[in-house]
Amino acid sequence: MLRRIIPLFQTPSSTRQPMSFRNSSSSPTNPAPRYHIVFYDYVHDYLTKREPIRASHFKLAREWASKGNLLMGGAFNEPVDGAALVFKNTSASEIENDFVKKDPYVINGLVSGYKIRNWTVVLDTSAGLDLGPK
Repeated sequence: MLRRIIPLFQTPSSTRQPMSFRNSSSSPTNPAPRYHIVFYDYVHDYLTKREPIRASHFKLAREWASKGNLLMGGAFNEPVDGAALVFKNTSASEIENDFVKKDPYVINGLVSGYKIRNWTVVLDTSAGLDLGPK
């Protein structure tokens, strides 16, 4: 049975602000990347329930990664009570509708709640971004 997941936090689209900073390689035609982090809360017996659907969860994650929109993800440990996934250059509504709500972990009730947060990255050595004080 599909359980509806109610977000723990969601910013209404009317209040979202575009990123206002730029790095040395950004320009009006090449804006600074937008990031979001999705936080999942797992059910108590997540580890025993995930195995039958883990491959399909990874299939979805790899599809997003191959497009360059999912940069990394993984479960927290000690305790394994949730996960975080980092997305780039996609909107919170796209993440919620096209990833979270289609994620087999969510559909099959392994995720008890989630939140999607905008993330302002100020230091990313892999992208040559450093917006910190000099």
